Amino acid sequence: MTITAIASMRLHNQHLSHPDLQTPADVVRWFGAVQAQDFPGALYAIGLRMPSATEASVEQGIADKTIVRSWPMRGTIHFMPAEDARWMMRLLAPRYNGKAANNYRKAGLTPRILARAGKVLANRMDGGKQCTRKELYKILNKAGIKTGMQGTEQRGLHVIGHWAREGLICIAARRARQHTFALLDEWLPPGRDLSGDAALAEIAKRYFSSHGPATLKDFAWWSGLTLAEANR
Repeated sequence: MTITAIASMRLHNQHLSHPDLQTPADVVRWFGAVQAQDFPGALYAIGLRMPSATEASVEQGIADKTIVRSWPMRGTIHFMPAEDARWMMRLLAPRYNGKAANNYRKAGLTPRILARAGKVLANRMDGGKQCTRKELYKILNKAGIKTGMQGTEQRGLHVIGHWAREGLICIAARRARQHTFALLDEWLPPGRDLSGDAALAEIAKRYFSSHGPATLKDFAWWSGLTLAEANR
């Protein structure tokens, strides 16, 4: 297959040469997940795949709880379909916490401190509360869990990222221009329940359908899975 043919197929499979997906949820569901570290860029990336979209109409998908942002893979923020967020987080996200263990040690975040931080967040955010990052830091600091810098590590960001990857919290709708966080199980409606090989098969199907032609190494890098898992 020529480079030109590969590029043409990828443009087609990524719905760039024919932007015909109708809603933000359709776009994110097709891809499995859409990188969203840069929020305006992520809204644009979703809108590009739709025949008619505005920044506001794409962001409305967050408020409507059909798409959600969190850290499902590679320690990077992505949009996910709301109905798939729980199983995707279980499958892909916690493995990055293992990779981040050295950063946690540098930040002085022991397993005990992280566990206590999770309990504090769960208790204080219970009942549908949405909190900005600044408000979360205030909650943690008041509980004696410092969120400032320790050496080169930002403790507060590590705590938020850890508990997002564990499926406790997620990024919710914006309040004015500030992003908020909510308890994932309170924010999102019930969704699909996949695990094991069924979950691996689903994420593989979505990746190769939307990104192909691609290799197993491409898939393993994108998903954060091991090559053995990708091969299975």
